[in-house]
Amino acid sequence: MRSNDSVKDKKSIKSIAVPAISFIMAIFSTAGLSIGYVTSSGPLVNSASVFAVLWFAVFAVMFWAALISITFRDLVICGVFGGIFAAFTSAGAAFTALGSLPLDKPYLYINILALTLVMAALLRILFIIAPYVKKWLYKADKTKLLAGRLEKPGTGLYFIFFGIIVVLWIPAFLALFPGYMCYDSTWQLSQILLEGQMDAHYPVAHTLFLTLCFNIGNSVFGSNEAGLLIYGILQALIFAGVLAYLGVFLCRYRIPKLIIILSVAFLALNPIIQIFAFATTKDVLFSAFLLLLVMFTIDLISDPDKFAGSPWLMIRYAVTAILMALMRNQGIYLLIIAAPFLIWVGRKHFVKIGATLVAAILLLLVFFGPVSDALGIIPSKSQEMLSVPIQQIARVINTEPDSITQEQKETISRYIPESVWNSYVPEISDPVKDNFNNEAFAEDPAGFIKIWLEIGLEHPGIYADAFAYLTDAYWYPSVETTHNWSVLDSFHTIPEIPVEQHSLFPAYYDYLMKVGQDSFGNIPVLSSLVSIYMPVWAVILCIAVIFRQRKFSLLIPLAMLAVFIGSLLLGPVACIRYIFPLLVMCPLLLALPFIKAKRYTMHGRALEVFRFAACGVICFAVDWGTMMLLMHFTSLPDWVCIAAAFILSVILNYIICVLWVFEDAGKQNAASQVVFLGSSIIGLGLTEVFMLLFMMFMPAAIAKVIVTLIVMVWNYVAKRFALYRIRPYFDKKKG
Repeated sequence: MRSNDSVKDKKSIKSIAVPAISFIMAIFSTAGLSIGYVTSSGPLVNSASVFAVLWFAVFAVMFWAALISITFRDLVICGVFGGIFAAFTSAGAAFTALGSLPLDKPYLYINILALTLVMAALLRILFIIAPYVKKWLYKADKTKLLAGRLEKPGTGLYFIFFGIIVVLWIPAFLALFPGYMCYDSTWQLSQILLEGQMDAHYPVAHTLFLTLCFNIGNSVFGSNEAGLLIYGILQALIFAGVLAYLGVFLCRYRIPKLIIILSVAFLALNPIIQIFAFATTKDVLFSAFLLLLVMFTIDLISDPDKFAGSPWLMIRYAVTAILMALMRNQGIYLLIIAAPFLIWVGRKHFVKIGATLVAAILLLLVFFGPVSDALGIIPSKSQEMLSVPIQQIARVINTEPDSITQEQKETISRYIPESVWNSYVPEISDPVKDNFNNEAFAEDPAGFIKIWLEIGLEHPGIYADAFAYLTDAYWYPSVETTHNWSVLDSFHTIPEIPVEQHSLFPAYYDYLMKVGQDSFGNIPVLSSLVSIYMPVWAVILCIAVIFRQRKFSLLIPLAMLAVFIGSLLLGPVACIRYIFPLLVMCPLLLALPFIKAKRYTMHGRALEVFRFAACGVICFAVDWGTMMLLMHFTSLPDWVCIAAAFILSVILNYIICVLWVFEDAGKQNAASQVVFLGSSIIGLGLTEVFMLLFMMFMPAAIAKVIVTLIVMVWNYVAKRFALYRIRPYFDKKKG
């Protein structure tokens, strides 16, 4: 009877708590999204409008639906990834509206917190309906229209997919005839045809392949157009072959048939993919081999025994990895990141799998090192990895020239010539970066890093703006981020290598060029399918779903893609061709949650660390939000706001730690309780000291992130010490 009464009491409390919490969250979200700039035309929610009431009602219902039966794991996952999407959206909108990130304005953080609740609720609702959608998709496989189809993945099905893709690409082939010369291809050709000297700035393997096609065209047919045609046809066939294999791969893993059909349609009909299939940029073949490598990685993860037992599969993997890295210089880093995790997954076959991966990496290092030196290939320059720091320094010089001392100017001029300081263009680093003094950097890299840090501590906001100008197209979901360098490049060549385009389908050519320039304008859904930001969001969302499913081994290929995104964020410009490898990866990202993989459960210390990290995220949000609200809406001194926010988060932290994080926290003796609580008091002191120190150099919001990480490590170590060192010691002494 008591048990039944307890269950009834819990249900009664829940029936009151969920609507009440939903009501409070809806008020905060409605109010939060009405403060400050959220879109270029003003606040997303106009508090003076009747629509604010409608937004409140929508938010209340959405939060209520999300909170019903929510688990703590969902709360953490939705909160973290919802926060990422909210930060992208709020910061991007404010940046687009103002031309600067208002890092010192509390309304930005209020907007982010409010939108985090909304995004988290949307993710939670997605997780709720996902099982029903999955059930419906597999039920649709058994309907008369789809039953018996796409069930025999093999050579026959491969050629069907290949034929469909090739046929649907014919209009683009005719429109772009004889091909699409763009981006760096003319400079790659000129290295061998005009200069006789190759440069590792461009992938050597791709330069050789492109030049070979043009040489054949000139030798056999006597024209560069023939060379372009040969290259375009060969590349399109290779690319179509890989995409057809993806279709077979999805069938082999029993992905719902509707998803397979939509995937093939997306790859065959997407105008951006059609253009790039015949474009001369290196990114197309890199995309093909990266997609193949990710599929082979999934095969390895799914069945390490089969992989290790087949020399063919191991050779296939190594060759694909090498081809991928040869088509883009940073490809080797993706392989290096994945290698230790793949060896761990297949640890039963440590020698074979390890040898396969190490052999691929060593062969690449030999090619990029001794072989390239022997061939006289000019090494890639340091400036290529310094785009962001170079732009950040250049922006400070151009926006706050009086803040730079004469001594600092002299140091900067050693690396960045003063003559190019005024060449700064916010959206692309090439005008300044191409004049970077690589010799000076090679002699004294520490000097450049020192001046970069020195100026950055004085101007963190300008550094953030410089980074945002270079990268916002990757993370802000809006067509407003489009600029001259982000859209499709035009057909071009140089007088020394003349190539003419003769479109055989002008109307379709105009359609392709229009999409390449304006990404379907503001047409919902369609504009996202060809956008720069969508693949980045797709990767992050897929990570969230796989993490929730606890298929942690499938995070390995996603980690490769995450590292690739990281390399883009350090690049010279946000460009559609740079994101192209992730665009063609989208069908696989959609299918990944349907792939069967081992579900891992965490135990012991790993579970405890995860729970403590989750607790830290929640308490940080409370701490950070409270501090920003107090600083914005009260006249209290900063140290009081910091202390009040920290105390509130400490109380919440203590409750969560006792009830959820540390299993033995409820069995403490007096001594361990003193240390357990004392660690939080010391944490308050550390927070005050570090915050007041860091706020001398950076905005409070940024300082709070850094200080929280420092204090979180202290809290974890101290609390474990209290539970597993102090308590046993005094219990033993007492006994």
